[in-house]
Amino acid sequence: MVLSGTDVTEQQADRVYQREMKKVSRKFTHMRYNSFLMYFGVLKRLGWVEEAGQTEPSSIQENYPPAPERAYYRLTREGIDAFLKA
Repeated sequence: MVLSGTDVTEQQADRVYQREMKKVSRKFTHMRYNSFLMYFGVLKRLGWVEEAGQTEPSSIQENYPPAPERAYYRLTREGIDAFLKA
């Protein structure tokens, strides 16, 4: 539409975007848990994130009390600097 010189409204562009995104496999548009663990592990090894010292019960503990609590993390100074340099 754009290449032919037709004016495209925001609504039309959004419809085209939504239609095209439905064609893309879910594995390319959604992160899986294992991928998250791998990437987050890299951030921890680089020293870019650290535990914030705050925890809370996780929902899995309702069914399995020995499960670990949810831990919160924060960026370290090195993590912030790396983000700002990117």
